Amino acid sequence: MQEFIGMIEQNAFIILIAVTGLFGCVAFNMAGKGITVLCNETASMTTSNHPFIKQIKLRRENGMRINVNVSNTYAFVQKNMERYKYLNLPIRDYLKMAWLVQLLCVMLGLVGGVINGNVWYTAYGCVCAIAISCVGRIEDVERKEQQVVINIVDYFDNILTFDKKVVETEPKEDYNKNDMQADTVAEAKKVNESQVAAISEEQRQLIEEVLKEYLA
Repeated sequence: MQEFIGMIEQNAFIILIAVTGLFGCVAFNMAGKGITVLCNETASMTTSNHPFIKQIKLRRENGMRINVNVSNTYAFVQKNMERYKYLNLPIRDYLKMAWLVQLLCVMLGLVGGVINGNVWYTAYGCVCAIAISCVGRIEDVERKEQQVVINIVDYFDNILTFDKKVVETEPKEDYNKNDMQADTVAEAKKVNESQVAAISEEQRQLIEEVLKEYLA
């Protein structure tokens, strides 16, 4: 037992560096899983039931409903991406944690090397930091996040906007007589009024946020 305790004390810095490095790998892994889920969901935006996808679609649709034009869809999506959380933590927090752990591994290696007078502690800390970086490369969070943004922007600019234009132009294509056009416009106004009346409290809050962000 004493020999075991002595071995632990002798290799305390190595064990500490290894455990710290493990936390860094887990942080990168969690970030990778979180963004992969979103990447798969945005591949089919129209059928996705993911809470984040539903929320960002609702924000954009409510903005279109009250004629709030977004001149830069890419910036709009990027800003909303900051609100995405996986297991109650933003993806950026996982990445920051992993980067801090990398630095901590190197620092522990340097301290261990100075205290024990052995450069191998420093080398071990650097190896752990490199291992964490390799996990980050494998997860490739930044590329997946970029793909998510591209998928959402494509949906907003090429599908959602197109659907709205089709709905707006259908009455003009289907009816040529003035009286029928007037009836169509009147019916459209009634439908629009009923839709506005049916807006939920959550939708009202989202509309207010859109107004604050883009009309302030």
